Amino acid sequence: MTGPSARSSLMARLVEIVTGFGAMVDVPQLLQRITEDALDLMSAYAVGMAVRDGDRLTLIAGAGATPELVGRSFPLAGSAVEALLAGGGRSLSATGDTYPHLNAELFPGMRPKPIGVALTRADRAAAGALYVVRDEALSADEIEALELLAAHAGAALHTAEIFATEKELELAKDLFLATASHELRTPLTVLRGFAETLLNHWDALDDAGRRELVETIRVRTEKMTGLVEQILLGSRAGIGVDVTLRPFDLAAAVRTAGAAIAGSNADHPLVVESPGVLLATGDESTVDAVLGQLVENAVKYSPAGGPVEVTLRADGEEAVLTVADLGVGIPEGDLTRVFERFVRSEPAIGGPSTAGGAGLGLYIVKRYVEAQRGRVTARRRDGGGTVIEVRLPLA
Repeated sequence: MTGPSARSSLMARLVEIVTGFGAMVDVPQLLQRITEDALDLMSAYAVGMAVRDGDRLTLIAGAGATPELVGRSFPLAGSAVEALLAGGGRSLSATGDTYPHLNAELFPGMRPKPIGVALTRADRAAAGALYVVRDEALSADEIEALELLAAHAGAALHTAEIFATEKELELAKDLFLATASHELRTPLTVLRGFAETLLNHWDALDDAGRRELVETIRVRTEKMTGLVEQILLGSRAGIGVDVTLRPFDLAAAVRTAGAAIAGSNADHPLVVESPGVLLATGDESTVDAVLGQLVENAVKYSPAGGPVEVTLRADGEEAVLTVADLGVGIPEGDLTRVFERFVRSEPAIGGPSTAGGAGLGLYIVKRYVEAQRGRVTARRRDGGGTVIEVRLPLA
């Protein structure tokens, strides 16, 4: 397909095709329509729409001779998409044997055909591509048309990403409001009850009785304040965590944070073991919040008491902070789930069926640690209890 008249005919047909996309709102249907129109426009053997998923490409729509390949994935390495990303190009035309990983799937028992490939977006993190396979190489005009169709596919995929993100945020907001109202309703009801008792029976109570009720109200108000702070901290962590990464002495920061916590609960003495200096790369200002949440979680799930042990060490290229308790433990199936927002683990052995709190402590820790290019895991402790391990890069 060459010459001015051929180009004019191609572009007229392309405008007709693209105009028809405007009324389509279903993204999978639109992507399938793009592959079918490209098949007709290019007189192709097969057309496929692939998206990047990590180090692989997954075919999400297709038309022509190999529709059974839709849903299959292929390595990104050695593909035309990798070549375009590496070279900064938007499209290419190549012989069929240039990218061998396609041969076995597309051309079993036959000679490989020429291919044309255009990226849906040049963004390396969100790369997708429109593949066209046919008996002869695509002309420059056809490559230009392919780029336009790929751009429409990219716009559809981007719209779908935005809608998915907005839906996720809406669901998170609803879950946050439901959890906050549920967690605050009980302590507020209890506080109201004590206040009404104090108000209605003031004269009947002696001074010691009135002081006892006021002290109870104070203690419960402090606990509710802590709950509200945790909910708000979890909400902010869900939006995004701002950290400043620089070398700092993690051992000194943990000792300082531990000293502020030590003695706050006589049933759970805090035992800190750390080297003199342990330089890590991260944000020193987050240590108080991270250690505070981990110790609070350890105390919450250790109703029978017992020490909370904090240890620090270097392991290869990482600084390792562990917080261990002698509590009820976490079931194997919950060891990863406990880092999700609003998740509270049921005890592995005995203990209360559900501990108090909003289920945000370990989620907050995970968000802070990952923002510092670290990682956090949980494991069962031999003899009972839980070990939470935080790893940050060594400075």
